Amino acid sequence: GSEIIKPQYHKIFPFGEYRKEWALVEKNGLLGFITSDGGEIVKPQYENINNGNVIEGTINGKKEEIKH
Repeated sequence: GSEIIKPQYHKIFPFGEYRKEWALVEKNGLLGFITSDGGEIVKPQYENINNGNVIEGTINGKKEEIKH
């Protein structure tokens, strides 16, 4: 019954799909990650995020590796 994550995201995906302690979030059409305590580890800034051998995000058509 206690609030862990303030209602600010349009979607919060399940934890562990990308990294064990991370959940993918969507805010204003952009993607980022939060931790299980609600902290924003990667600000929602990516148009797309791929999960392969490395996690990659796309900003303005350019891919970059997401490290944290």
